[in-house]
Amino acid sequence: MLFAGLVACGVPEPVNVETLKERLSEGDQAATVQLVELLGRAHGQDIRSEAYKVLQAAGEASRNAVLPACRDADPVRREHALALAASLKLPEAAGEALRALTDGGFPRRYVAAWVLGDLGDPAAGEPLVAALGDGDTETAREAARSLTKLGKPIVPVLLGALPSMGAEPRLYALRILGEVGDPAALESLVSSLAQAETRAVAAWALGKLGQTAAGPALMAHLSDPLWQVRLEVARALGFLGFQDAGASLDALRSSDPVIPVREWAARSLGLLQGTSQTYPDAQGKEVIPGSLFR
Repeated sequence: MLFAGLVACGVPEPVNVETLKERLSEGDQAATVQLVELLGRAHGQDIRSEAYKVLQAAGEASRNAVLPACRDADPVRREHALALAASLKLPEAAGEALRALTDGGFPRRYVAAWVLGDLGDPAAGEPLVAALGDGDTETAREAARSLTKLGKPIVPVLLGALPSMGAEPRLYALRILGEVGDPAALESLVSSLAQAETRAVAAWALGKLGQTAAGPALMAHLSDPLWQVRLEVARALGFLGFQDAGASLDALRSSDPVIPVREWAARSLGLLQGTSQTYPDAQGKEVIPGSLFR
């Protein structure tokens, strides 16, 4: 009697995701619309999670209900719909994700940045590069991850934007260029060694890039006053297999005042010579560098 009275008064029946799942399995497309409705902030996280899983498992059958929700006024439903669109690889959602990325009223723009990387649309390159300077750290980080996923097609965009970037976005850009590994980035990365604030990251990126032509420019910074720079330069020279660095790395592994620098110099010297090299630990005992894979 009480339940009947509540329904009569306009109070909605309790949500039953299992019932909607069953209806969907029977071909009732209206169930997808109701499941998408459950993704909103009016419902608890448990219900949203259950509805999300059902829509995800439904695959293509969810498309027509999910895509409109990617522009929903409810930011929680919009966030979940965007994530679903990425999971279902719906290319039509790229435009909605771009709008969400630049929508200052959307509280979780990092979700839009992640979606763009998952959808793999190179047209997202410029907006994602701009997002590297987003005041929201999570959005900037996801934009960097997505640009790395997009790979070589975004390198020209990054290189074009690099000169006018602020300090933090520039560091993101250098890391992306190193991860992507396009030789076209060599000149810009070598140039970035000239600035103290980008030198360590540029050295790391050059090591990832794998171009031995960077060797002489890197060696010029083996005596940098910052130990982080010396470490990254030593690491890069080893990864590049730059044989001319042998004597300098030997000196660094035996006498640098910072233990991690000595360790990396020994490790890189070992890469060049094909045999394990030691370095003096805090007690002056010669030890072999630890494994990178433990």
